[in-house]
Amino acid sequence: MNHSGFLYIWVSNETPNWNVFFDNLSVEHFSGPLLEESHPYPGGLTMYGISDKAIKSHYVENKFGFGDKELQHQEFSDGSGLEEYEFGARLYDGQIGRFAGSDPLAHKSPNWSPYSYCWDNPEKFIDPTGMQAIYNWDDGKYYDNGQEVSWDQVQQQYGIGDYANKTSDPNNNDGASLDSKQTNSSSAAWVWHDLNKSDLLDIVGQKTGLTGGKLEDKAGKIFEQAFHEFMILIGTPGYSANSQPFRANAPGRQAVIPDGMSAAKIILVDEDGVPLDGTLVPDASWYEVKATSGTITKSSFGNQPWGLVTALALSNPIAANKGWLSLTFATTTDSYVSPELVADAKAQYHIKVTQFKAMYRETDNGYEVTFYNPDVLSYIEIKYFSPERAGVYLNFR
Repeated sequence: MNHSGFLYIWVSNETPNWNVFFDNLSVEHFSGPLLEESHPYPGGLTMYGISDKAIKSHYVENKFGFGDKELQHQEFSDGSGLEEYEFGARLYDGQIGRFAGSDPLAHKSPNWSPYSYCWDNPEKFIDPTGMQAIYNWDDGKYYDNGQEVSWDQVQQQYGIGDYANKTSDPNNNDGASLDSKQTNSSSAAWVWHDLNKSDLLDIVGQKTGLTGGKLEDKAGKIFEQAFHEFMILIGTPGYSANSQPFRANAPGRQAVIPDGMSAAKIILVDEDGVPLDGTLVPDASWYEVKATSGTITKSSFGNQPWGLVTALALSNPIAANKGWLSLTFATTTDSYVSPELVADAKAQYHIKVTQFKAMYRETDNGYEVTFYNPDVLSYIEIKYFSPERAGVYLNFR
């Protein structure tokens, strides 16, 4: 039997006027062991009280469950796992009925949370790809904007997955109709990409024709200027570029010059613990811009990072003791701030050391750059799910 249901068995005498007798008639049914029985809630969480699995021995574990999607289960060496379903565009957590990342097509449903599953109605809709979904139960096909599309077409049209770094057919000959045709630019133009040091050098080299040390120097200046413009664009209070030296207290570093400075907004409270209006502390936040790769340690660049920490603390000891000061390194994507630098700055001077990383995208207007704090926003959120994020264009003059 290929389908669930009932099997009727009967005997019949088709010979007229002739009596037929049946003796010792028996019907036997042979089947293999039931390996798994699963009953999920509409949102995907398994009802363990009425679900069961056979004691596995030589049977291969079935990792495909809710929505016929693979469960990320026990994939780590210690036996733990994400316990989330792989939907293609993003991971889904059946325990809370929410996706772990926002919908790449969230701009098409602005009235709904980008993390919701099936518009909060899993009894009526299913989401076969982890993106905005309308699934026709009659023909088993996925539709977007009223027209049938495949998962490959969705990736190609929106420049994600296998097509994240490719340019779609400018005439939109792939057959997908997912909102509007883009005839003059890449359909992946809104996707942000890593801006590694090598990428920056390639871009600046192509635009200026410079090589060697001159290229490195020019790329660093262009990158620093982009960061200054970005900080002003997003309205950082009191931000300005800096050329003033400050006294430092680090081996081999008697003075440092931070690239930028801004005020820090401090929320004060009264004696009853009630928050008062925010107060701006001038020049409490320093910024150092580095188009570099690798790890930034206390001793990098001739002890410059630690020199900046000590100089910031010396510039305002009272604010340092209260923990109001911060030092931010704005870097290319392939650079990292060492945990030792972060921990020692906090322990010795109460200074918070953070990092902003750069990403870029190529548009009709040029190379656009944005910066983000990886402690606040994930790489995936910036890369795929922030088409409207603020950015500035590299100036090659």
